[in-house]
Amino acid sequence: MGYGQLYGLRRWQESTRNRAAEVRHENMIADVKRIEVNIRGAVGRIRLANPPLNVLDIPLMRELSTRLAELEARADISVIVFEGDARAFSAGVDIKAHVPELVHEMLGAFHAVIRAIVASRKVTIAAVRGTCLGGGAELAAVCDLVYTARDATWGFPEIKLGCYPPVAAVALPALVGQKRASELILTGRSISGEEAVAQVRLRAARLDLADASVELASATQVEDILATCSTGKRAALIVIDSIQTMHTETVESSPGTVTQVRASAQALLRHAKHSGSS
Repeated sequence: MGYGQLYGLRRWQESTRNRAAEVRHENMIADVKRIEVNIRGAVGRIRLANPPLNVLDIPLMRELSTRLAELEARADISVIVFEGDARAFSAGVDIKAHVPELVHEMLGAFHAVIRAIVASRKVTIAAVRGTCLGGGAELAAVCDLVYTARDATWGFPEIKLGCYPPVAAVALPALVGQKRASELILTGRSISGEEAVAQVRLRAARLDLADASVELASATQVEDILATCSTGKRAALIVIDSIQTMHTETVESSPGTVTQVRASAQALLRHAKHSGSS
């Protein structure tokens, strides 16, 4: 190795150490809350509050895991809503944590959040406005329901940083199909909320699904949906159990299983809404 290469390597190592030190310093500020939790009736709302773009840094993800566990343990909560603000749902996982010294800690914290959402017995809903990129888009994608503003910006730009979105690589093909998922992940291009919904609806039509799991919605429509889910929380839990069973038995299921489960789920929710059961 020549002098120039050795000098460059040392500069890179020094830069990496400095960035890791900066992140550790930020992580030491434990009294700064990065999420807000509001409970109204049977609905727990988790608002990401890490301005300006609600980046998912390690302290936020740890705090989010704690709050999710608290809501999961409450029998009076049946719906969990994730939201940001008008500017951003979330711009994704903190880029500064993508260094060798922190990457394992960062991935552990992020995947703990994803596993908690996927395993939740509550109805999980993402209400997306503004920027929704990378890890933020992955978080939204694994929720049971996603409602997006027409002008929201979705994307998985990790490829531009020399890495890839592991959760999206698993979850996205189920939403938009393998080819479209590959295109979005490998190009890192952004799409609007309107295009995101169109792609999911196209996938749903090809599989003969009754409804898409990603929809355009206004704030008022989201509130109406929350009222329905929280009123019929017992039926909603049956729906979630049915869908989880369907996913674990996909290989053995016939093509008609998906339509049958969704039809049963809709009937249960309609009954719960009209009867006012809890």
